[in-house]
Amino acid sequence: MTNCTYCDEGGATFCIRSHATPGGPYIRVMAHRACAQRHGVPVLYIEAMRADAAVLLESAALPPADVLETTLLRVRGHVQVLIPVVADAAVSRPRHDDLRVRASAGIGEAQARLGEQPSADLVRAVRHAQRLARSVVALTTHLAALRNAGEEP
Repeated sequence: MTNCTYCDEGGATFCIRSHATPGGPYIRVMAHRACAQRHGVPVLYIEAMRADAAVLLESAALPPADVLETTLLRVRGHVQVLIPVVADAAVSRPRHDDLRVRASAGIGEAQARLGEQPSADLVRAVRHAQRLARSVVALTTHLAALRNAGEEP
């Protein structure tokens, strides 16, 4: 049972951040949803991030411009939140570890995509949003792999 960072009671189920420890696995900092909200700290909703990405990646139809703008902002925010979390998890691995190398490559690609400017053209703007959505999927996949590797004996 995981204790909450804020109230020290058990049953904390929301990851609010993670970081590496010198010579050891990364540490997930956990909290109860209500405690995190009281402190104004966002929690990492990995499945919600993946669901937002899926909206852009699985739809064959072009979304209306206002829906695209909102969804683009959401996936962009997800990428901005995920980059440091994945980086913290990756740095706990050995320097030439495959998981660390792949995660670092994914981070670099995500950073490059964040630097791209969306087009005013709807089709190009959708493609830009889809590239960011693919980064969300990739970063959450890297994070899961790094977390699972950290739990192995």
